[in-house]
Amino acid sequence: MPHLFFNKIHNQNIFSMKRLLFVSAIIVSLFSCSKKDDENTCELNATNVAGSYKTTTIKYKANASAPEQDFYNYFNSDVCDRDDYVTYNTDGTYKIVDAGEVCFPSNNAIGTWSLTGNTLTMDNSASTVESFDCKTLTVKAVNVFVSGDMLYVTSVRQ
Repeated sequence: MPHLFFNKIHNQNIFSMKRLLFVSAIIVSLFSCSKKDDENTCELNATNVAGSYKTTTIKYKANASAPEQDFYNYFNSDVCDRDDYVTYNTDGTYKIVDAGEVCFPSNNAIGTWSLTGNTLTMDNSASTVESFDCKTLTVKAVNVFVSGDMLYVTSVRQ
């Protein structure tokens, strides 16, 4: 009989220990999963922007109150344009690479770029960086086709 009693106490202690470990694991996971506001942000500077990006979306607005339109196919009407990417080098040069299915003639290009504040300039053409998280870069160009229009280009780091 004493053996059963100690076995029952032992089982209760094991159960209590398991419960304690389970509760501890939940508490640890709650604190480790909480994110600080700045964990999902990335400082916008030329060093962090440098890298290769592929355009994923292009949106157009005729004016501030106009509905947004998908312009991806407008700028990438040829299939060979859809796999191209741009590389921003740390030395202030960029290279557009006609990757994958190559267009004829090729879309390869080189030029210069700079970043001042949130203004991204490529070959003297300026746009505004709307968002950047070290993986996704969204820029806005204004007055592209008509005065007051806006073009939003989102690219993902490769």
